[in-house]
Amino acid sequence: MLVRQALDILMPALPRRFPRSRMPIWIRYTKKILVGEGHSISNLIYIFQLIVRHSDLFYSCRAQFVPQMVNSLIRLGLTYNTTTENRRLAIGLAGLIVNWERQRQNEIKVFTESDAPSQIKNVFNASSAESKRSKEGSTFPDDTTKQVNAEPGLRQRTLSLRWS
Repeated sequence: MLVRQALDILMPALPRRFPRSRMPIWIRYTKKILVGEGHSISNLIYIFQLIVRHSDLFYSCRAQFVPQMVNSLIRLGLTYNTTTENRRLAIGLAGLIVNWERQRQNEIKVFTESDAPSQIKNVFNASSAESKRSKEGSTFPDDTTKQVNAEPGLRQRTLSLRWS
C-alpha cells in the first residue's frame, strides 16, 4: 500500500523532471523491470497496476508495453486459482489496450480530417501548378517519393506521397 501511494505521488512528476525524448528514461526502466522481473507475478501486478492507474503517462510509449500486457492476461486472469484483484487487473489491462487503440484511431481521424482541406486545396491547385511545371521543367528532385510517419505507436506506418 505504501509503495502504491509513493508511486502515485511520483509518477505525475516524472515527465516534468526528465527531459522529453523519444522514449524517456523512466519508460525504459519500467520496461526493463517488466521484462527482467516478468516471471514473478507480484512484480507484474505492481507494474501493470501502475500503468493502468497512470495510463495517460504511458500512452506515448504504449508500443513498449502492449505485447507484455497481452501475453500476461492469461497469467493474471484466466487461471483457476487467480484472486479477484488479479482478475480485475486483467480486465483493466484489456480495457486499457482497447482505450489506447480507440484514442489512436481518434487521433488518426482528427489528423486526416484536419489534413483533408489542404489536400482538396492542393488538388484544385495541381492543374495550374502542373501547367507551370511543364513549361519550366520539374521543380522537384528526381526522387518523387517522400516517406511520412503517419502514426507513432504500435505499428509504424508510412504514407508514400507522390509529387505529380
